[in-house]
Amino acid sequence: MGCAKPGKRDTAIAGATLIWRAPETTAEQSHTAWVARQTAAGWTVGETYDEPTKKNPLLVAWADLPAADKQQEASVNGFIRSYYTSIGDFQGK
Repeated sequence: MGCAKPGKRDTAIAGATLIWRAPETTAEQSHTAWVARQTAAGWTVGETYDEPTKKNPLLVAWADLPAADKQQEASVNGFIRSYYTSIGDFQGK
């Protein structure tokens, strides 16, 4: 994560922490939590991603998210779960 921009790094850490604390978190729940965090930080939905104006086309309900993005969310969640399982560190609250 050394190359990630601070906002993206913080978002990634928050998502990984959610799964660490609640491994049963679904991709839909993870996305919904992400939308809530981003909205609270002032982001809104936009046609294209634009960091300076805080616009992101993925700030939509799960049902409206494109299938490819749903699959990516599920894959990321699975990777995080596998990582925590492999190091024997789950629900370390």
